[in-house]
Amino acid sequence: MEFEPFLADFVKSHISGTIAEKKLDIMVGPALKSLEKLKNDGRKFDLVFIDADKGNYINYYKVPNPLS
Repeated sequence: MEFEPFLADFVKSHISGTIAEKKLDIMVGPALKSLEKLKNDGRKFDLVFIDADKGNYINYYKVPNPLS
């Protein structure tokens, strides 16, 4: 998940043509919205490392259980 489109494009340009390109899905926008989308898509994870908008840390846990 990346908030800044130019950073997402930077990463995409560096993984283009590599095996990582097939393994990574870069989502652009606010992390809370991305987490909600993942939940709505039925995605589940065993472990998530969050290094995002630190002021919103508590809100990542308040999203209706996006990680389960």
